[in-house]
Amino acid sequence: MKKGKILITAGTVLLLTVVLITFSLTGSFAQPARPITLSYISFIPLTNFEFAQFKPLFIDRVNEKAKGELIINVRGGPEVIPAYDLAGAAQKGTIDMTMIPTGFLENMVPGADATRLSELTPFEEQEKGAHAYILEQYKKAGLYYLGRQQTQREGFFYLFTKKRCEKPQDFVGLKLTSSPSFHALYKGLGATVTHAAMPEYYSALEKGVVDGLGTSLFFWAGARIYEVTKYAIDHPFYTPTPAVVLNLNSWNRLPKHLQDLMTESLLASLKAWPDIAAKKIEEDKGRGRKAGVEFVKLSPDVAKWFIKIAYEEAWKDEERKAPEVARRLRTLLTK
Repeated sequence: MKKGKILITAGTVLLLTVVLITFSLTGSFAQPARPITLSYISFIPLTNFEFAQFKPLFIDRVNEKAKGELIINVRGGPEVIPAYDLAGAAQKGTIDMTMIPTGFLENMVPGADATRLSELTPFEEQEKGAHAYILEQYKKAGLYYLGRQQTQREGFFYLFTKKRCEKPQDFVGLKLTSSPSFHALYKGLGATVTHAAMPEYYSALEKGVVDGLGTSLFFWAGARIYEVTKYAIDHPFYTPTPAVVLNLNSWNRLPKHLQDLMTESLLASLKAWPDIAAKKIEEDKGRGRKAGVEFVKLSPDVAKWFIKIAYEEAWKDEERKAPEVARRLRTLLTK
């Protein structure tokens, strides 16, 4: 090749031809595929244990294994969208994804909160067909039920009070607050349902507006509610209610291999939860006791009565609100 000349080989000509044909067919030169981004908001603050553990177990795992094809973008917690508005935001597509207690979306998915009464593990729910049936109900509302956010070996919720309760009559007249998941229990105990938003639980207890609430040990400890409650009925009940939910259209636009990745990642996360939860339960009980909270063990007869009320009244309430779905779920979720 002489100086100042450009040598054009047959290979160069072929390459230029391919590039020009590609441009003429597509109208542009090929660009790297953009990642699919799913906007995610949590119903609890991101510092709360339930999210802080869920993020590395599921969200970070998906983002890492998707290798740039899919990004779950955590935009924040209830400071961005209030907890009770998250289901509507996911349904409308304002956000793509959330983690939310089932009691917060029963107006959209009738019978959804009956899953708190399950006697099965998430894996047994898959095998028995309960998961598939629950998913059908969510799809009717334009939502996709990926599954439970967590699981553990014992009951998930406790009743925390300012008054020591040992006998059935001690519960009568108490003013109790929480999500709708507990209202049937409260009424069955003879207590009064008092409404307060989650961010108001602490102040409502501090000011004496309410006498107690039902919630998870993790939320109770994370929100420092042990500072304004003196007792915990040490007979946990119900299974964890937070569900991982997506806008149905957002789910459907994912390629199957990314859908499979999300499903497999959640199942892997659930396998890790029982050991994590068991350790955290002991830590949080210790924090409560250090603050002066007494974990009350009821007599065997009263404990049996308390748990019976928790489940029987809840099933009655679910059947009242969504008879067909609740009856079917009772069959599917009972051993």
